[in-house]
Amino acid sequence: PLQVCSENLWRGFEIGMSSGESSIALYNSKVYIKQGIFSGENLQNLLKKVDYHIEIMNRFGLNISTMPTMTAYKETILSLVGECRDENKNAGAPEGPSNNNTVEMKKLVETMLISKALQAFWHGHSQRCHHHARKVIENPMGVQGNKLYLLFYNAVNSFRG
Repeated sequence: PLQVCSENLWRGFEIGMSSGESSIALYNSKVYIKQGIFSGENLQNLLKKVDYHIEIMNRFGLNISTMPTMTAYKETILSLVGECRDENKNAGAPEGPSNNNTVEMKKLVETMLISKALQAFWHGHSQRCHHHARKVIENPMGVQGNKLYLLFYNAVNSFRG
């Protein structure tokens, strides 16, 4: 199940940081956060780990290109727990991916659409959830794992009306 995968991803983060492999550590952390959102991990604990991830990135100047993704995950978690903290909206985030890197921009757009679909789903906005989920699902260049997650949420969402 996703929970076991999440535990291993966090272990991967810890091992990566302790062995000096920061890129592997941060990749594991980023995927851990995403899996945690989908697998139903306690959102308050997940929010602490997102903040920890961002703090490490800022402290060591590591892999700043993933900061917009982490900011999107943080906004999703804050929305789901019913908090809106405007001061955190772009906490530590650079302007976003450079316009030169279209792959990076496409990943960020997909992350934002996933975040919007999840927020809409959990807030009971069926049509909005369907709209954002379809954009990810129908994207031929999208990440297959993301499509599977959203197919599930979209199927459950279809029973809501």
